[in-house]
Amino acid sequence: MSGKTLYFAPGIFIFIFSIMLFQSADLCAGRRFLVGTYQNEPYVMTSPGGKVSGICIEVMEEIARLEGWELEYVGGTWQQCVDNLQNGKIDILVAMAWSEAREENFDFSKETLLKTWGQAFVPESSGIRSILDLDGRKIAVLGGDIYAGMTRTAAERFGVEPEFVECGDYHSVLKMVAAGEADAGIVDRVLGYMYGDDYDLKGTPFLISPIEVRFAFRKGKWAGEIRTIDRHVRMMTADRGSVLHASTGRFLERGRRKMPSWLIGMHMFLFVVVPVLVVAGILMARRIRKTRTTLSERDDELNHAIAVTREAEQLLDITEGKYRLLFQNSPESIAIFDMDGRIIEVNRLAAKMAGLENREMRGRHIGEIGLLKPSIGLILEKFGKLRDEGRCDPFEIDMHPAGAEDPRRFIVTASMARGDEGEPVIYTISTDITDRVDMEEQIRQMQKLDAIGTLAGGVAHDFNNLLTGILGYANMLKLSHEDDAEIYRFADMIEKSAQRGSKLTSQLLAFARKGKIHVKPVDINACIRGVVSLLERTTIQNIAISVDLGAKFPAVPGDPGQIEQVIMNLALNAMESMPSGGSLIIGTRNVELDKARCGTRKDARPGKYVLVSVEDTGHGIPKELQHRVFEPFFTTRKAGGGPGLGLAVVYGIVKNHGGCVTLESDENEGTRVHVYLPADKTAGIPDGNLAPVMPVPENPSRGKSAPKKQGSAERAGGRIVIVDDEETVLKMSGDMLTKLGYRIEIFNDPAKAITYYEEHGAQVDLVILDMIMPGIDGAELFRRLRIIDPKLRAILSSGYIIDEKAEELLDEGLSGFIQKPFTISQLAEMVEGLIGKPGF
Repeated sequence: MSGKTLYFAPGIFIFIFSIMLFQSADLCAGRRFLVGTYQNEPYVMTSPGGKVSGICIEVMEEIARLEGWELEYVGGTWQQCVDNLQNGKIDILVAMAWSEAREENFDFSKETLLKTWGQAFVPESSGIRSILDLDGRKIAVLGGDIYAGMTRTAAERFGVEPEFVECGDYHSVLKMVAAGEADAGIVDRVLGYMYGDDYDLKGTPFLISPIEVRFAFRKGKWAGEIRTIDRHVRMMTADRGSVLHASTGRFLERGRRKMPSWLIGMHMFLFVVVPVLVVAGILMARRIRKTRTTLSERDDELNHAIAVTREAEQLLDITEGKYRLLFQNSPESIAIFDMDGRIIEVNRLAAKMAGLENREMRGRHIGEIGLLKPSIGLILEKFGKLRDEGRCDPFEIDMHPAGAEDPRRFIVTASMARGDEGEPVIYTISTDITDRVDMEEQIRQMQKLDAIGTLAGGVAHDFNNLLTGILGYANMLKLSHEDDAEIYRFADMIEKSAQRGSKLTSQLLAFARKGKIHVKPVDINACIRGVVSLLERTTIQNIAISVDLGAKFPAVPGDPGQIEQVIMNLALNAMESMPSGGSLIIGTRNVELDKARCGTRKDARPGKYVLVSVEDTGHGIPKELQHRVFEPFFTTRKAGGGPGLGLAVVYGIVKNHGGCVTLESDENEGTRVHVYLPADKTAGIPDGNLAPVMPVPENPSRGKSAPKKQGSAERAGGRIVIVDDEETVLKMSGDMLTKLGYRIEIFNDPAKAITYYEEHGAQVDLVILDMIMPGIDGAELFRRLRIIDPKLRAILSSGYIIDEKAEELLDEGLSGFIQKPFTISQLAEMVEGLIGKPGF
């Protein structure tokens, strides 16, 4: 019992008696509320005898007295009270911390009774100062408590993982910590300081954010009564002499210090002499009231100063926590060394790469870490330079991380800094650049292939011009000497050799990506079935061919003939690797490549693809040769086994279709080639998409013969102008057409051909143009002649296969296209289709 209570005992008894009479006369007719109570000192508490008290209880009873309400208390644990309020078994729950989440389930008084915060209490020797020290510790909390929820959230944010144990009340929390069953307990800071000494526990700098203590009510039921309570709380807050201030000062003072034993003796003394000192007590009471008001104000100031200090400590903890999070969770391997090369600290990735725990690496010399031994000489050299000069350039080392199949390449950045004690230390950051190094090598290889492709295309074009003369004259020799068996046979051999050369140049042009015939949707699955059907009829029997056509959307935009050539080349290449038999598996599926996956596939762009996989069980390709497999003329076959253009052609065609090719192979374990072709964006694939492609595309406006010009019927034969800068091709074409009965004019200079056409264009029935010529190329020549004569009929002749430029000319009205080298019969068919036979 406090001194003030003793001084005013008689008056208090009279006052209480009068209050009881007043209540018996008035409250019986007022509202009756079921009030939930639980043990939460000093806000609400129940004595062993069942008496309910506390700051919130005294305020609630004062409001009830003034409003004539009747209160009935329903005790329980915190969680039971919350459940009772939600289920309608009680009307009011005193001392509930307000939050937005709780406001969804309950109504709260708008006015705040008081603000407080949670705090971690621990034994003296625990060493716990911040939330970072709770990692792996056992933490006792009140089940369903707002401080418990805030602690869990903070732990997740800082990346620590304590074990939480829920208790029924705060005293149980403190008991568990005192008994050594938990490392720390989270309780209200006032209660902690009231009873911490009783449990030999102390408060820590780890605080939980301030909360507002209010009254809580059943949802949607007591709106008017809540307004009444808020009005009274506002009045009590403003009045320093109110029940709220008196109760708060009394209980909070109890929390700040324990009552000394000598004060108890003094109380006994005053009880004996109180009749004598009653007058002095009245005067002292007035002074105490004024002093308590002052103390309460100073208490508020002190609490504010403490809160500011705690907030600063928390900010420091947060900063330290962020640094630790960045250090431990960095995607780079980070290590800190002393100047002798001993490890001070490493992050998780560095320890994982070494196959050790962090604690196992601390204190070890760099040379003792197996991961670093192959590069120890270079590392120590760089550390020495760093010590001597204060800096060193980034350097690359190879390391074989634990669990990785192969060594990886890392770039290491080392710098000097100051450690925790101010001593110089070395920080190293190791970044895995293996994928970047591999990609750079791929880029160099692709650039090499592109350069080879450009060269191959030029060679093929020039070679086609040479073959045009050889094949053409061999063809005419056969026609002119059909009765001379020996000359005919010689000419036939020349012709066949030229045709073989023509096929070789076609493959070179495919690798060089010089052109692409008509593009349409191609059903990859159907194309594969056709190739497999052909292979099963013509290949050796000891190779088992199977297909797994899993692509549900197998359409790709492309040239059916060229795509079929890709699949055929891959299949034949695979079968040649299995001379003693084996298995060939061809499959398809739909895939989508994102930016990350494109990074490991040169030439790939993000998007949807049809993936064609060709897998064999052959002898495989050695790793040191795999980077060359797409080069033209590179082959592992024995001499005479073929030109080695199969994969080079595949590479050229696929790249020309906007796709990419990857290869995986292990010696004696087979090879897997993956071809990624962009998926067709249209809804479906038209029927008959694999039909043969005509030399002239199917655009209705293309390939139609222009109306014959006036006066052409008067001539005995057609007049044809040939323009080509290659003398051999020019003469051979002229000889062919002359032999066929046409009259010809030949020009190796496009400018002279234009001049001739300006003067004699009305007598010209057809112009045959070469595409590649110095000065004025075939495209420009065609357009300039069209200006002179809009009804111009012209054929384009080229050593390249038809490409985008030729496609444009066909769209503009070019009459046809003929591929070099060509025979006299091919030329005759093309010319007769446009201007008829000579004399007609």
